[in-house]
Amino acid sequence: MSYDHRQIETNILKYWNDNNIYQTINDYSKPKKYILDMFPYPSGAGLHVGHPRGYVGSDILARFYKLNGYNVLHPMGFDSFGLPAENYAKKNKVMPALITQSNIDTFKKQLESLGFSYDWGRELATTDEDFFKWTQWIFLELFKKGLAYEESTMVNWCPGLGTILANEEVIDGLSEIGSYPVFRKPLKQWSMRITQYAERLNDDLNLLDKWPEKIKTMQANWIGKSTGYEVKFPVINSDLFVEVYTTRLDTIESNTYLLLAPEHPLVGQLTTEDNKSTVDEYIKQTSLKSDLARQENQEFTGCFTGSYATNPINGIKLPIWIADFVLAHYAKGAVFGDAHDQRDFDLAKKYNIPLDTNIYPVNATPDEIEEIKNLNICYTELGVDSEGRTSEELKKFYGDKLVDQSLAKVKVNYRLKDWGFSRQRYWGEPIPVVYEIDDNKKKVTGPIALDFCTLPLRLPSIDNFDLIDYDTTKEDPEPILNRFEDWLYVQGYYNDKGEVITIDENSIIPEGVEIKNFIREGNTMPQWAGSSWYYLRYMDNKNDQAFVDPKAEKYWNQVDIYIGGAEHAVLHLLYSRFWHKVLFDLGHVTTVEPFKELMNQGLIMAEDGRKMSKSLGNVINPDDIVNELGADSLRLFEMFIGPFDQNVAWQTNGIIGMRRFLDKIESLKTKIQDQTNPNLDFIHNLTIKEVTNNIQDYKFNSAIARMMEWCNVVIKESFIGKKQYLQFLQILAPFAPFLTDSIWLELGNSKSIHLSTWPQYDETKIIVKSKVIGVQVNGKLRGEIEVFEEDTQEQALVKAKEIENVSRFIEGEITKVVYIPMRVLNIIVNN
Repeated sequence: MSYDHRQIETNILKYWNDNNIYQTINDYSKPKKYILDMFPYPSGAGLHVGHPRGYVGSDILARFYKLNGYNVLHPMGFDSFGLPAENYAKKNKVMPALITQSNIDTFKKQLESLGFSYDWGRELATTDEDFFKWTQWIFLELFKKGLAYEESTMVNWCPGLGTILANEEVIDGLSEIGSYPVFRKPLKQWSMRITQYAERLNDDLNLLDKWPEKIKTMQANWIGKSTGYEVKFPVINSDLFVEVYTTRLDTIESNTYLLLAPEHPLVGQLTTEDNKSTVDEYIKQTSLKSDLARQENQEFTGCFTGSYATNPINGIKLPIWIADFVLAHYAKGAVFGDAHDQRDFDLAKKYNIPLDTNIYPVNATPDEIEEIKNLNICYTELGVDSEGRTSEELKKFYGDKLVDQSLAKVKVNYRLKDWGFSRQRYWGEPIPVVYEIDDNKKKVTGPIALDFCTLPLRLPSIDNFDLIDYDTTKEDPEPILNRFEDWLYVQGYYNDKGEVITIDENSIIPEGVEIKNFIREGNTMPQWAGSSWYYLRYMDNKNDQAFVDPKAEKYWNQVDIYIGGAEHAVLHLLYSRFWHKVLFDLGHVTTVEPFKELMNQGLIMAEDGRKMSKSLGNVINPDDIVNELGADSLRLFEMFIGPFDQNVAWQTNGIIGMRRFLDKIESLKTKIQDQTNPNLDFIHNLTIKEVTNNIQDYKFNSAIARMMEWCNVVIKESFIGKKQYLQFLQILAPFAPFLTDSIWLELGNSKSIHLSTWPQYDETKIIVKSKVIGVQVNGKLRGEIEVFEEDTQEQALVKAKEIENVSRFIEGEITKVVYIPMRVLNIIVNN
């Protein structure tokens, strides 16, 4: 008979809440595990079945380590500032705070229904005043250290969103949110000097030995460390030099022209009168393209300035051009052109600019050399020159020569650029600085920090939603907060540290202070601000005297296991590492890296193989699954469907198998006897051992397969010992917390199963032969697995699917599986 999951889950959830069994206490005497999910943005759509996969995985780990005696911190919160809430607010005439809280309530209800062991006493949202107060405080710490600054610079302007965006928020020339066109234009804005930490961010990737290599590679590529030379090219008939950064100094002998970014500061001085109108129009057209579009466009363009420079190696006269693929903020905004770079090669061919070569492949044939010399092909790799000198030898030879002439210096360069921190939108943390103004409301100072006593600096209340409705036809971004004049203009006085204390009609003003007029900063912070440090606040989220108590920070230390999507490889993870290192330098934290181990869960795709999306109409609501089959069934299925870190397709029929498995477990209650069944010693102890190891290795699907095999064996027996049954419930509990706790309490235990102790296995009872066998796909050997005598075909298949070289060959429909125990596994696939 099928158990009543609705009644059980309602009762058990009430029992958990009434007894507060998931409360985490800072018990410094116990070993700790900090297991964290990347917190979600609470959209109005709520969760679909793909979202909980990472949460289920982290919850299994949290429950497992708690049962193994660890003090586990497993919190949840919400990344609740951002454009979606603001856009919804202005469209529907509702306060962003109200819609945000409504969305949070929906998310929280869904998360609770899935049985996650979060300590809701540590819940936070980035929009909470007692949270963003400390976000503003961290900003001021960065500001005082010179890491937060204002400057006029080229920015990514997105008219469709009415704000500027960081480089990392622009994908293929479009905004990450909404896919609106993004353009480059000059603007005064706030930035973070993340470049000052570029070397440490790059080098400390070596400390992250428990991060996926692909994530570390993506970060290393984004940071883009390179070592080369900064070379000066004298401009003819001028005292000016064009400075070029290059890692390919070996090709300078074949340099025939120079290329500058259209925004290069020397363009105006180098452009001759005859070329001015053409250059001005070219610069205007380039400004309409994003950096990424300029880099990836295959139709590169250029424009001659009319000026020339000299090649410092051989004295050749070099025409100076500007080109859209050269970026002002990378490598000095200038390159030297030759036939050993594909873009230089193509541009020169397009505009009939002379080209030359001097590097050829090692052991190249005469015909190959002629092809390169005749400019039939562009050879871009390292090699040798006509005298047999290697590229590395030539770099040093030319480098030493130019350094001796004071025309070059060795330089380490980074692709990473400072983090654009200004947003012109409403729904974000106000930046806690002011500017002193005169009687005409003109700024007479630069930015001045607010005194800590003025925090949190709150947003002005909205009563006219037109104030946050950006006019996308405007040419320049203007902070929306500038429209709230009652909030924008404020009076105050300086404290003894030169910070400003603002006042209102209720303020008590000390005697002798001089009241001055100020204007607030109209920009808000990006959504990334709160998410760059939220993991620290969970450690001590009720503290109103510090962002985290030093003792609590030292105890919880790094996040031990951080689980989230690979899409955060650069943005969130890089920004968090940067802020954490600054806080470390300031003595506020004791670790140099925030996240010890990182795990990326795979996506759950729709049954049609596409990503789940409302617009595609293929979203499955987890509430429907929970109502029909129970939360435990959904949790088990999301872990069993495939290896945790691999993408899988949803299978509606597959979840029914998980429900049947749970029904079998529940029905075994009728077979309980006090004495132990010796026939189950082997399978029981092996199952405990395998599940223990599988959980620690994130092989959740293998753990479930092993428990299903246990069930299949036990169900054939006439009885099962009560201790054996209870121990099985304990290892199943992290996966199916509702049913296991219900049965556990029903059988007379006084406390929740989740407060018990993980069972131990008897190694002497699982001595068994094992063997490494080959795994074939369509008869071809693709990998090897270790199998036991007792392994079933299903268990062997699960192990095989975890091998990357096997899984990539079985993407088609599996039509047949041939398993000869202890000998071979052959998977037949219809491709």
